Amino acid sequence: MKLLKPLVIFSALSPLSVMGMEALQDESLSGVTGQEGVDVAIALTANWDNIYFDTDGNRFNLGNIAIDTDSRGVDGSSNEPFYMSMDAVSSGRRKGLEMAIWNVNSVDFTIRDVSLTAVDTNGAETARDVYGTLGLENMSFNGGYADVALLGIPGVGQQGVFTEVTLPQGTTLDFTINDFQNAAGDYVDAAAATQGGELRATLELNDFYVGQSFDLVENADGTTGMKMIFSGMHASMDITNISAGNPHHANARQGSYGRVVIDNLNMTRGYVQVNALD
Repeated sequence: MKLLKPLVIFSALSPLSVMGMEALQDESLSGVTGQEGVDVAIALTANWDNIYFDTDGNRFNLGNIAIDTDSRGVDGSSNEPFYMSMDAVSSGRRKGLEMAIWNVNSVDFTIRDVSLTAVDTNGAETARDVYGTLGLENMSFNGGYADVALLGIPGVGQQGVFTEVTLPQGTTLDFTINDFQNAAGDYVDAAAATQGGELRATLELNDFYVGQSFDLVENADGTTGMKMIFSGMHASMDITNISAGNPHHANARQGSYGRVVIDNLNMTRGYVQVNALD
């Protein structure tokens, strides 16, 4: 059976571009006036059973994904849209899509089943490790614009996808991650859990930018891997309303904490790679 072996390396190097890609220098799409392309209004409540990344019989699964673009009403019934302006670009090494997103007031995005699995040649699952739930809720841009770019990477050996995300000043969201287990270590509903717990916090993000490429790579020993290369990341964060424990079980303990402030987080280069090994 093949196992996933994570390899994480972050290097503090000079702010050079990665794989020939550089941060976009053109005028931001925040100034929507005069931009060619299309404007889209999006209002939905939706669920996806599973999205997975596969490499050599190993899968990283994002299951039971739910999104509500306006959670201010009961079950999202207020149905107020957010807006997106999209424009195709093709100039030199920049070929892809640029977007500006605004009027984000109360968006919920939840992944209820994050897991790693191994499958045989017939596609049958042979092993699974579950890592609980990840939730980004009540996300608001507070009147600002987010800029997003999805670009193809040209050149031999560099055919991947490059993404850039810049969030507006004062973006706020509620962050949740949990992993509830019973006495045997199996994943269960929170109310039945005797182990594990939940971490919650409210984040305010300022000066947030991240740029990264994603590609499948072949290693020297013939194995394959999924590689995400960061060309840059910077942000300042104010983290409040921090709590940990299991608030859903009468006999479980829960603690609350103060405030964490992170000023001028800056990463100039690094990568994350997950290899499939025999």
